[in-house]
Amino acid sequence: MDIASEIERNVAAALADAKTAGVTHAIFGDLFLADVRAYREQQLAGTGITPIFPLWQRPTGVLAREMIDA
Repeated sequence: MDIASEIERNVAAALADAKTAGVTHAIFGDLFLADVRAYREQQLAGTGITPIFPLWQRPTGVLAREMIDA
């Protein structure tokens, strides 16, 4: 059994459990990596859980200053 397949099965099981528990959205802190975002969207496709990317393409410097100030 390869590790990638095992990870995919574990993620699928966790998402199914989350959906059963009433989770409707998953929030991700990705900023710029389109391939990572696409992977997350692919993982959630068909699960009934909507991915949300509130920081997507936010300028890093501005975001860092906002976090420090907060």
